Amino acid sequence: MNIIFPFLSVRTQEHDIMNHEEDMQERALKRKAHWLEHLMTFVNPGTILECGCGSGFVCEMLSSQFPDSCLIGVDISFNRLRELKEKKYPSVFPIQADISQLPLARKRFHTVLFVSSLHEVFSTYGDTGVYSVMKTIHSLLKEKGVLLIQDFLRPSPRQVTVEFKTAHARSYFTRFATEFRVRPIPYKETPKGVTVDIGDAIEFFNTYLYLNRSPSPESWEEEMNESHYFYTKEAFQQMASECSYRVTHLSLLPAPDEYNTALSPHMHWDFTLDYQYIQLALIPSFNP
Repeated sequence: MNIIFPFLSVRTQEHDIMNHEEDMQERALKRKAHWLEHLMTFVNPGTILECGCGSGFVCEMLSSQFPDSCLIGVDISFNRLRELKEKKYPSVFPIQADISQLPLARKRFHTVLFVSSLHEVFSTYGDTGVYSVMKTIHSLLKEKGVLLIQDFLRPSPRQVTVEFKTAHARSYFTRFATEFRVRPIPYKETPKGVTVDIGDAIEFFNTYLYLNRSPSPESWEEEMNESHYFYTKEAFQQMASECSYRVTHLSLLPAPDEYNTALSPHMHWDFTLDYQYIQLALIPSFNP
């Protein structure tokens, strides 16, 4: 018996989800590239820093579009940086470091990017960590520098209903709500499912799909310590203001339809999600 993932004993359902997941991953990469093309229009060429660069998806685009720029990619994972180094992108210099403690010179960078990495700072260090990192980046940017952010967007809080079509989906939600460590997941049982905050519902959807693709105890532990949907639009704007940035661009990016296809055999929900990601261009404010 698999006590970690009891729902995986249903072989047909697992196969269906994994097939959807493969299609979702391919479409997600195409969407990410398309959205990043838009974000790149706000890049100031010169010395560019990507925080949480991973194995180099964004660095590849930066290297191609800004071949004369010096690109520094920071990530805490040695293995991902090794993958980045092996790709031999011109003018890309990987540095292993925690992005909450960047060992870099002040007022050096024309552009700093966080692409799907700021939520990891929040997951580990909370609001205090996010604000601290934002202030550190402020000190690293040149006077006319720009900070670019693309990350998950938490919807404005409201209660929604999720109904479970299978026993394993219900039991999985119960375990998720009990063991998620970043924040409490309050909910109320209903005859067919639960009522829960919409942000926690989509966090659950994201976790459910990911762990079907990578069903291991290690993946479970990783997901229980990571919140993707951490700030609403208003919270992002407040953070920018309180950390002495001016918002020069804000875009809300649409939610994909693939979630409906992959999850509908297992659960039903009473809401639609118009936007799933946010893009921000922030200019640091300097005291005279």
